[in-house]
Amino acid sequence: MSELKLSICVPTFNRCDILFETFSHLHKECDQEITQIVVSDNHSDDNTENIINDFYKKFKHFKKLKPSKPISPEDHAIFLLRSADAKYSYLLGDDDEIYFESLKKAVAIMDANNDLAAVYGSYQEWDRTNNKILGTSRHVSEIEIFSDPLSILNRFTLLWHPVSRTKTALRHFLYGSAGFDFWPQIFRYLQFGKIAIIPDILYKHAHTVPRMEFNLTESWYHDSYRGMFEEYIASLGQPDASQLGNINQFISRITSSAYLQGIRFSIIKKDYLKLRHFILRSRAAGVISEEEISRLESEYLLDITAAKAIKLITYNDQFKNLVVEDYPIMREFINKIENLKVPVVFMKSEEFNQNKQKETLFISYKFNPEFQARMQQQTDCLDNWGSYVSLEDFINSAKISNCKYI
Repeated sequence: MSELKLSICVPTFNRCDILFETFSHLHKECDQEITQIVVSDNHSDDNTENIINDFYKKFKHFKKLKPSKPISPEDHAIFLLRSADAKYSYLLGDDDEIYFESLKKAVAIMDANNDLAAVYGSYQEWDRTNNKILGTSRHVSEIEIFSDPLSILNRFTLLWHPVSRTKTALRHFLYGSAGFDFWPQIFRYLQFGKIAIIPDILYKHAHTVPRMEFNLTESWYHDSYRGMFEEYIASLGQPDASQLGNINQFISRITSSAYLQGIRFSIIKKDYLKLRHFILRSRAAGVISEEEISRLESEYLLDITAAKAIKLITYNDQFKNLVVEDYPIMREFINKIENLKVPVVFMKSEEFNQNKQKETLFISYKFNPEFQARMQQQTDCLDNWGSYVSLEDFINSAKISNCKYI
């Protein structure tokens, strides 16, 4: 009877159609004599349970689990990995696909080196919908083995889930992290063995919508990401005071590159205020060129401006109407404001400047001090200061560079 070598652990939640494709892929690619599939459903309310039950009958070694209550993705992964039965284990996203021969190579390397705790490999970015490889992240050109925590940190920014020795993972892949656990996990592994990095591609990372990286637009994500490196370095011991400046510079350098991903996912999510936020953070960190800032600003400034405007329009329920000075750019601007619930009237400049409607927000093309003064003199208009704004002022509050947009 063949030894059960590898447990492929798949956490899932509400992705029944994708899970069907993933299980079909694993059924085709894996050597079922040596491979166990372990799946945990985090209380899905779609057809996930039926998909799992159908494939339970098709695999030779298949374990299905469900936590007693819904838990966080991080705790779900730990819950799952601690149920692996094979000699080695590997965590796989329910929308990703493996290269089984590469996983077998990682297993063979660990079989030949009893002092290895884990083997990390390369991966590919994958457009699952169009079955297109978008890029390959290859960490090394040949196998490298690390035993020193500082040496491996100086070489790599982020290493994703490895093929782990299951006995080691059961001891050291534990609950209780307050943030991301990728680097702290590496530190724990290095206390009890070495880590190998191989050039072979272990898996394809699917660009599913939504996915974990969507949180790159959130401040808590960046705090947790930075905290992960701080936790790793602090685990090495109290740094000498003379080294603190260099350590902080090092942490800032490796974490600020994530601001660029904040830009990327803000665009994907169409969260344009966050886009501006991460452009500014990237500029402050020195990880983006002024040329790239200008390119982003020329493409998205009106979207950022519209995102600012919607707050004024929707947060003030005194405005029952919206009167807009009629210019082509003004129509483009208004069309970008989503979920606009007040009626909009476009007026030529002369008519616009003479209008005196109550409960109305007036938006002109450029700032008009005479119009503002007249609005302030109307004692029957509540909150006069907020009833007139200009696109020019919105843009000036949104722009980053000294570009002249209007």
